[in-house]
Amino acid sequence: MAPAQQLVSLVAPWSVEADQYRGLRQAIERMHRDNGLQMIAMTSPGPGDGKSVTTLNLAGALAQAPDSRVLVVDADLHRPSVGEYLGIAPPHSPGLAEAISDEACGLDQA
Repeated sequence: MAPAQQLVSLVAPWSVEADQYRGLRQAIERMHRDNGLQMIAMTSPGPGDGKSVTTLNLAGALAQAPDSRVLVVDADLHRPSVGEYLGIAPPHSPGLAEAISDEACGLDQA
């Protein structure tokens, strides 16, 4: 499975849209350098607002920077979608809740 077409920073890294995410990356890198920013949370008031797509595009832009490490946690317990957008998770694989509550669930399974 391939990443979803909406993930422009991964599937079309030289597009105008991906360039906008790189601009956001530069602002975040500046906040990291100047203020010690370590973590970003993405939220919105309702479903379908684009949190997952925005998060993954920003993560893709951040990951393209030299010496960077990016971890995305899909904390949507009702409708997790990050794995589907990336084309890496079957629809009924263990998620965040199972990884936290079930000692037998390893990180590689979630």
